[in-house]
Amino acid sequence: GTSWQKVTDNLQMHSITSIAQDVRPGKENIWYAGTGETYGIVSTSTFESQFSGNGMLKSIDNGITWTDLTSTQTNSPQTFVTNHQMDFVWRVVTDPNDLTNDVVLAAVFNGIMRSDDGGATWTEVLGFLQGGSTNLYSDYCDLVVTSSGTFYATISSDSPNKGVFRSDDGITWTSIIPASWPTGYGRMAMAINPQNENEVWYFGSTNSGVANGHSLFKY
Repeated sequence: GTSWQKVTDNLQMHSITSIAQDVRPGKENIWYAGTGETYGIVSTSTFESQFSGNGMLKSIDNGITWTDLTSTQTNSPQTFVTNHQMDFVWRVVTDPNDLTNDVVLAAVFNGIMRSDDGGATWTEVLGFLQGGSTNLYSDYCDLVVTSSGTFYATISSDSPNKGVFRSDDGITWTSIIPASWPTGYGRMAMAINPQNENEVWYFGSTNSGVANGHSLFKY
């Protein structure tokens, strides 16, 4: 950190929200970065401004050069595109357990996306418009992964797809939300205990709608 060099192009998105390294042996040179945040505070008087994004970036040379993942882009960051949720990427993680496929997951606007080919193609695996919902969206989603490949995700309560989830493969998800969980909850931040990866901490905006009051939970 003594000196720094700008490695993204001037024409690439600078609203970087999350960076993740592929930590598998022999794959450590691969990095992913997500762009865009739906809840960017740029004023002391309003919380409505957004830092628009345009999908994800990828590096295969340890972050020296970055290329756009065209599979994630709409090329219309000036508009709020609800049908292509990767304009807003909350978190990016890779699967440390799959030694065959290049698996990367992203917590994006309204759900979790998964790719098993290094970001060339994507599949919706959690959230989105499941259950027939057509007009309600989850603004806030988050995602973490343990060193052994267990995934945890949160989806805010402003959608029927809300909840707190756990997955062993990033494909099939099980709800782990307790009965004592608040009715309304927005952005949740998760942290895994590095000395006991069965413990996950949740800190978030709860108790009133999706933006007021705070709670801390331990799983």
